[in-house]
Amino acid sequence: YNLTTTVVDMHTIKPLDTEILEQIFKNHKLVVTIEEHTKIGGLGSAVAEYRAQYKSVAPLLILGIQDVFPKAASTSFILNKQGLSAPRLVEKIYDFLLEQ
Repeated sequence: YNLTTTVVDMHTIKPLDTEILEQIFKNHKLVVTIEEHTKIGGLGSAVAEYRAQYKSVAPLLILGIQDVFPKAASTSFILNKQGLSAPRLVEKIYDFLLEQ
């Protein structure tokens, strides 16, 4: 894949920046949320809830920490273990695209 990306820093979930989300939904073929937080109740959930009102928008891939309590370790170890290191993120996004 030759990917072109847009990175948006969603510094708050509430209020959710719906203006930028509408631009992203309109102009992208895949929307990926990435957060160092559990996937449940985080940014991905908020984006999915907002996205639900649209009939035809890009698929949404939510990446974050699984709903488990990780053992104490360095941040880099935990992020890699949870699939949130840069190489693991790229791998997950490519795997998702291959499934489409």
